[in-house]
Amino acid sequence: MQQQGGNYNTPGFYQHPPPAQAPTAAPGTHPQGGYNWAPPPGAPPAQAPPPQHAQMQSAPAAPYQASSSSPPPRPASPVGPGAATADEMRTPVELTISCTNLIDMDTFSKSDPFVVVYESNIAVNTMISQQQQQGKMVQLGKTEVVWDNLNPHFTTPINVDYHFETNQTLIFKVYDMDDAKKGIEAQDFIGEAQTTLAQIVQNRETNIKLANSKWPQRNVGNIQISCEERTGGSDIAVMVLSARGLAAKNWGIGAKSDPMLEIARFTETNKTQPVVRTEPIMNTLECCWKPIKVTMQRLCGGDAERPLQLAVYDYERMGDHKLIGTVQTSFSAMTEGAELELRDKRHKQVGTLHVHHVRVDNKFTFLDYVRTGFEISMVVGIDFTASNGAPDQPQSLHYKDPYNPNQYLRAIMSVCDIVSQYDKEGLFPVYGFGAKLPDGSTSHCFPCTLNSESERVQGVQGIMDVYAQALQQVRLFGPTLFAPLINRTAQLARSRNDKYYILLILTDGAICDMDATIDAIVEASELPMSIIIVGIGSADFGNMDILDADDTPLRSRQGKLMSRDIVQFVPMKDFVHAPFSALARETLIEVPEQFTGWAQRSRVPPHGKEYPKAPTAPHQKTEWQPDSSTKRCMVCHQKFTMFFRRHHCRYCGKVCCQVCTEGRAKIVSMNYNSYVRVCRVCMEAGVGLERLGATPYGDKVHGA
Repeated sequence: MQQQGGNYNTPGFYQHPPPAQAPTAAPGTHPQGGYNWAPPPGAPPAQAPPPQHAQMQSAPAAPYQASSSSPPPRPASPVGPGAATADEMRTPVELTISCTNLIDMDTFSKSDPFVVVYESNIAVNTMISQQQQQGKMVQLGKTEVVWDNLNPHFTTPINVDYHFETNQTLIFKVYDMDDAKKGIEAQDFIGEAQTTLAQIVQNRETNIKLANSKWPQRNVGNIQISCEERTGGSDIAVMVLSARGLAAKNWGIGAKSDPMLEIARFTETNKTQPVVRTEPIMNTLECCWKPIKVTMQRLCGGDAERPLQLAVYDYERMGDHKLIGTVQTSFSAMTEGAELELRDKRHKQVGTLHVHHVRVDNKFTFLDYVRTGFEISMVVGIDFTASNGAPDQPQSLHYKDPYNPNQYLRAIMSVCDIVSQYDKEGLFPVYGFGAKLPDGSTSHCFPCTLNSESERVQGVQGIMDVYAQALQQVRLFGPTLFAPLINRTAQLARSRNDKYYILLILTDGAICDMDATIDAIVEASELPMSIIIVGIGSADFGNMDILDADDTPLRSRQGKLMSRDIVQFVPMKDFVHAPFSALARETLIEVPEQFTGWAQRSRVPPHGKEYPKAPTAPHQKTEWQPDSSTKRCMVCHQKFTMFFRRHHCRYCGKVCCQVCTEGRAKIVSMNYNSYVRVCRVCMEAGVGLERLGATPYGDKVHGA
């Protein structure tokens, strides 16, 4: 039985019209293209809307206004022809957070606070129905951890889009970092505050008292939020600074200081907002910090003339850093070779800052890669385990409903339709897992074509056809294993450096190889690939939130930390009654950032362009730190134990953990002609190092 716009015969469920066909407006079809399908005569109206094309790029930021640090009120949404779109009516803003008088949650030290920011009632932004979104919160971002400090000033900004026509409720939750290896729910909760973005943008600084239901009458602290419009673009400021002649702040014979540099920008109220802090260099009065990379938006709001404060502190492990001296300048005044005098509170000179290198890099955007021909390809993995139910039963998740596509097909149509436009060949590998093959063997990564010599199929229609064919030829079995599929996609990603892969995994339940899957994801985080997991049905997908790693980066069984977040999990049940475009947007929204994150870390430029050479800094003598000098890793601040042991970085001499010193490099200037252990801070800088392969950490850009 074949109807206009739809083919319900085997092997495929629904037939995608050829690209050359002109779109029609017949009943059951979509006038802008997509998957034209219509129900048979007499069938009830289809519940599944046709897919819409989502966009994988963001709108440009608003023009910079030097006279105002907060966005002006927006006019009401226009109506009728020529009305502005949602993207045109938004204003990107940046929130800077600090806290005061926090309650001390630790017994023998001070709290280690960080802030997580949520937005509630965001149905307008996610295109999900109000009923589905009711009572839910979405995480907008979180700050860094400020160790041993009850009055922290956070340098990590929270970026959010301000909509005049929308009531945007923000919740700020403050936690004490108790165990960095676990998620947010395992940390000590200090308190929370709630306000609207409209109230924040109307004030230069919003001060709110924190509340904790556990201690309703107790003062647990205050939080301050300031707002500034994001107008600085994607340019990145790169600076190499050194200090000499610093005043000694430590006591004892031959005692020196542990200098740490902090760069802050001035606000309209003449207050300072910390932008970036360097790692401390221990026991010295002359030092050169690693190259600093920070977005121009974060550094000075895109205004090179904006006043900045450079402050050098004597680092203290308990958080009470001692000020050595400060100097006021601007980015435009920080020319190469410039010397800046540091002065203390009594205006006495206590040292000199020297500018060795300064430049502005144009950060490559996602569109820079797409416009120069960088391809994005899709790999599809489909769950053929027995928990889906027999395909010939209406209760089965694989059931062929002649009126509506099942959830597997809905996910394929909505997601693959977008990505297929970025692959010139249009050929996609499709794999299945958890099935018994015709020869009686059980496979956890088999081509749905059942032909290892021809794993790829043409276009989205080919994916749907081969899915239907595989259902007829294999027997649903088990268990559910992800690692073989991820490792197979990683092989494809290693074979080409000019194509980015998106692995779409469609599954109906919990996985049985969690440890092996985490190991595979950690290794894949260094490759040009992302992983999208769509949970089919209504099973418990608790483990998927762990793989998503929004709160805590994954760590392999070998102790290796993932270099970037590449996993996005979306439960299909939240989009059953939503448009196809809603699922596509939710699954693909993080891909551009993941793509540029990989390209930046691997230093892969768009076609026809080059990355600038890394800045160099004068080599400084290594100050070898004794094992007894610290009880924590000097990089990640994890406490050392009998099993979490100390290691030295051969370049800077810091005492670090095994995870933070897994990098290897030759240091010819120090006569290390073989690969030796180097901490991740030195690996990120890359100054004077001949690194073994690509750095697993990449170049950190503050404020990006």
